[in-house]
Amino acid sequence: MRQRTTIVWLGSITALALAGISGLLLTDQTTIFRVTIILSVAAALLNLLAIPFFLVGLKRFKTELRRAYILLCVGIGIFGLAQVQLPLVNLFHASAWVNTGAVAVPYLIGVICIFWGVRLLAGLLSIKTLWTSGLLALFATVVVSLAASFLPHVTVATDELSYDIALMLSIWNSVFITFAAVLAYKVRQKIGESYTHSINWLFRALVILSFAGWHYFATQLLFTAGDWYYDYSFAIVPFLAGAFALVIAGFTFDSIDVRRREGAVIPLPALATAPKEALTTTLSPSQELEVVLYVTNLVSNPTDIDTALSEIHQIASRTQLGRAPSLEDQKRVDSIYLRLEDYLLHRDPLRVFTRDELHGRIAHRFRLSSTVKTTLWPQS
Repeated sequence: MRQRTTIVWLGSITALALAGISGLLLTDQTTIFRVTIILSVAAALLNLLAIPFFLVGLKRFKTELRRAYILLCVGIGIFGLAQVQLPLVNLFHASAWVNTGAVAVPYLIGVICIFWGVRLLAGLLSIKTLWTSGLLALFATVVVSLAASFLPHVTVATDELSYDIALMLSIWNSVFITFAAVLAYKVRQKIGESYTHSINWLFRALVILSFAGWHYFATQLLFTAGDWYYDYSFAIVPFLAGAFALVIAGFTFDSIDVRRREGAVIPLPALATAPKEALTTTLSPSQELEVVLYVTNLVSNPTDIDTALSEIHQIASRTQLGRAPSLEDQKRVDSIYLRLEDYLLHRDPLRVFTRDELHGRIAHRFRLSSTVKTTLWPQS
């Protein structure tokens, strides 16, 4: 885990350093241009840095989830590359690319892919909401664009129609990324505990990018060439922050299993004072209850096992600390475990588990012997 964290920081620092170098090398350009290219290249490189973390983590998950995250990564990549448009426009004096709103088109392709990736993820968890509707997002874009056309704005060099089209494309980007952020929030509310850290960061990243989109829209209304805020491309800064949040989101997604494998081993209550090298060879009923509670956290969609969750929490609530469950509750614990194991092996919508892998994760988590005696599963 520490090694992966180091990679994230080194990668991020390297991206920022390369961005800085790209600006410093252009000695024949103005300070305004060099600041713009530094911010743009930094945002682009950080977006691209996030992709490998997502892709490396995909091998442990089902095809449907892979499809969703690959589409998300495509969107992140296109969105990242779109960041370098502004300095290129300035370098080649292609101001029409900005004034007509064409600069928003690559962003638009990227955000649609991001939205669709999060939409597929929500579908895997059977989330039913209007926020999954692309048609609703388009309708919202039209409504907001019509309202924006009546807003006062700075004097611009282009005609009003071209300016309104540019605003509409910017709004389109902002609406779709906002829909994606809301969907990520819906996923966060429903997904299992093992996945919440990663989804939290994906949600934060999308919220920042949503703010960045609306901030850019506001910049178009309030500033134009000759205003320092516009000239120095400060509208890129929130996109830069969103890109870094995506790097962390990718890292936490790739670390879903690593956090479990390399994290601190949690001993069973009865063995809290045992030597670190000691392994549990026999599970007591109270320890088996702890194991089953842990297994519930591996389920990606807790609503699929709500009955089992309710039963195991009822048993835990009436089992006094340090006391074993009743004989009847012990039998129910064993039964619940078998149901959870069957779900994780055959019906979990996100993750591919094998029985040996599941038992191995439990054994590592609680420092169990490979020949541990338990009624939860037969001894191999």
